[in-house]
Amino acid sequence: MRIDLGATVRTKDGHDAGKVHRVIIDPATERITGFAISTGGLLGREVIVGEDAFEAADAGGETVTLRLTKEELKSQRCLPVAAARYAPRRRGTGSAGDQERRHGQGPRW
Repeated sequence: MRIDLGATVRTKDGHDAGKVHRVIIDPATERITGFAISTGGLLGREVIVGEDAFEAADAGGETVTLRLTKEELKSQRCLPVAAARYAPRRRGTGSAGDQERRHGQGPRW
């Protein structure tokens, strides 16, 4: 089954779950073990689902359906905020204040 990054994700009970945001790979086996689904919105989170959690996908891989209900999806593990939002700073690319504004943290006064 083809699953594209950015694909729309729906639960088996018909609710919009978000988008496929990341692929989780086991570095030892180089095998896909799961996906992070970004639920979006102001308080969105990245929910981890196993590769076997997908029931069906359309022919183009743009919409996928989970084997989970909306309530079951809520109980899945999430990526820690630090892992989901981490963006390393590059040396020599402006002041610390510029870096913070670029990464959405704003200035610290």
